[in-house]
Amino acid sequence: MKSFFLLVLLIGSFSLPIACLAYITPDVSLTPGLLCTPDDPDFGKYDYPEHIARCERNVGVSKKLKIAAAYGDIPRSEWPNYEFDHLIPLCAGGSDDIENLWPQPIAEAHEKDVLENKVCQGMRAATVTQAEAIQKIHDWFNSLAIRHNSAPSYKTEIICKSQDTTTSVRFSIMGFKQISNITIALNSTNGEHDAIKVKNLVAGKELQRAKSYLLKDLIRYNLNEKSKDHFELFLPAKYTDEEAKFTAYLKIGFEGSYPNLSKIECE
Repeated sequence: MKSFFLLVLLIGSFSLPIACLAYITPDVSLTPGLLCTPDDPDFGKYDYPEHIARCERNVGVSKKLKIAAAYGDIPRSEWPNYEFDHLIPLCAGGSDDIENLWPQPIAEAHEKDVLENKVCQGMRAATVTQAEAIQKIHDWFNSLAIRHNSAPSYKTEIICKSQDTTTSVRFSIMGFKQISNITIALNSTNGEHDAIKVKNLVAGKELQRAKSYLLKDLIRYNLNEKSKDHFELFLPAKYTDEEAKFTAYLKIGFEGSYPNLSKIECE
């Protein structure tokens, strides 16, 4: 978990010679995945019952040149063998930013298009949430990596615990600075138990100014913006290598009480 991906988060890379259409899954360091926001220059509208931000496609030659250069200097003569693919589909709320684009071999691109149409139709019918749609995309990439004898591309679930084990946190990596399916379990010394679940996609934001030095250089995830209770998760900006552990922090406050900062260890 030393370097990021996610998600989602989120996806590793697998390389062969360019002539063999090398890029089966995107390189996380180049294409971490990114959601559309109202501040995106290509933002078009809010859409679906879930009211997600939708961006318009604006992938011109200049973007393609940057992507092709980053992925091994793919010559323009070979571009027809690729689709400059949005990792998180535009119809699922993906950004048109270069961090959400990569050169996908045509055969895999056509296969992914079928899945994209399916999940986006589900979002329009309100039978699939945005978080679920993105998860299905990442699951597809994992299965593709396995089919090509590559390791699974990202770790779906992260588990964190406090040193005294009274607090545990689980979440799924969905994309760059994006997490979902969050569960916080709180156990007091007198045996009381409480659990908070957040199923929607939560996008992290960089701290402009950290009140505690412990939170410096961490990303803040506000888990309940509309609640009187206060839950924030602070994670490193880069944390997806599968082997290592990392330290995070959880800030908890109930109904206006002063929030308590707890250290948690994750893997």
